[in-house]
Amino acid sequence: MRCGVRNPPRTGLGAAVAHLFATAWRWPTGQPRRRSAAAGRPAPSPPTPGGSDPAGPAPPGAGARTAPLRLALVVLALVFALALAGEFLLYVAPAPPVAVSLAAHAAGTTANGDTLLTYTVTGSNPYPIPLRVSAVALRTPPRPRRVGVFYDPAYEPLLTSRTSWKGIGDHVTVELGLRGYGERVDILDAAALARFVAGAADTALVLAVGYVPDVLAQDGYAPLKDWVSRGGLLFWLGDPFTFYRAGPGQAIVYGDPAVTVGWSGPRDFFGGDLLEGSRRDRVRALNPSPLATAFDLRYSWATVGPLLAPLAARGGTALGWTATTGDVRTSLGLLPFGQGRIVLFGWGVLDDEVAPSRDIAIVLASDLAALATPAVATQAVVLGGPGAPGDYTGTFSLPAGPGVAGYLLVAFPQGEGQVFHEQTFVPRP
Repeated sequence: MRCGVRNPPRTGLGAAVAHLFATAWRWPTGQPRRRSAAAGRPAPSPPTPGGSDPAGPAPPGAGARTAPLRLALVVLALVFALALAGEFLLYVAPAPPVAVSLAAHAAGTTANGDTLLTYTVTGSNPYPIPLRVSAVALRTPPRPRRVGVFYDPAYEPLLTSRTSWKGIGDHVTVELGLRGYGERVDILDAAALARFVAGAADTALVLAVGYVPDVLAQDGYAPLKDWVSRGGLLFWLGDPFTFYRAGPGQAIVYGDPAVTVGWSGPRDFFGGDLLEGSRRDRVRALNPSPLATAFDLRYSWATVGPLLAPLAARGGTALGWTATTGDVRTSLGLLPFGQGRIVLFGWGVLDDEVAPSRDIAIVLASDLAALATPAVATQAVVLGGPGAPGDYTGTFSLPAGPGVAGYLLVAFPQGEGQVFHEQTFVPRP
């Protein structure tokens, strides 16, 4: 028994392909089709004895003339059909998760007194894994910090959009999670920010609004200075650090005394010229530092980045890329301040929150703020694949100065497509 339910009409690309195919197969052989004056649509021709057409016989050669067009339309319909099925025909299964482990130990000292480290990185995978192993000397064993990211929609961002400013907190949270970071990330409005810096100092704070919020700018930036001096770790993205300060709803206008502190801000904060130099618009650094290469740090804007000579004179380290257009600056500078550290990015978030968020996560996960020296050792390695070994053993040598508590070794992927972060700490022997 046939049910009286009509098939639903076909829509979309599939219906278009079916219609095109059917039209090509039934293409007329040169005769004009009669149209219904009432409906404006082609009217069916009444059957005649013997199947003849009342419009008369087709002109000689009509079928031959339309055959190439019919064939072309059939081919086109087949192409569309293959395009629909292409995602299944060309589907490539995703690579399985990478399983990598890293182990290391101190293996003695070199002739010049450096510590010799032996490491083994192991991966059991059926396809090659390009990765990098890097090692640095730290002042203290690595320790995760609670992280606060300032975002308050009542404030107007500088050198970025509101979306990208908010995205910093989202991306930092994800990037740290991918690296197995053991502390939480909190998004802070202005009131929570004031409480954050008044509390424990073994924390990290990300300020990416582009200027110092008013709750931290009181009494010559006293709340911010006190928190960093007690051991806080500050990440700064924006125009020159402490050049501007503003409250809710205040727009940053250069020269407006309500928001502009000027170069006296960073000079007073740092006790000298660290950022000013000769300003140039939109300076992008082109040369990665050894640490940027070793840890794959990617933020490269250096428009207002720390000047290398004053940074080194204050015991700081260039983590990022180096710009030599005009003044020699770094896109990412690590500066000691009391018991704490300040990481100064070379400009704002702009329209790319991914690169700075990723670099913040790497600095936190590897605790690069605890660097004892700028010395770094690194090695590119390929593990696995048909006929390739699944493990690699290598050696590094790093300084063993009086401020060195031990050595951090990190293994991470080279290129895109995989995310893992394996690290181990070797105490100084």
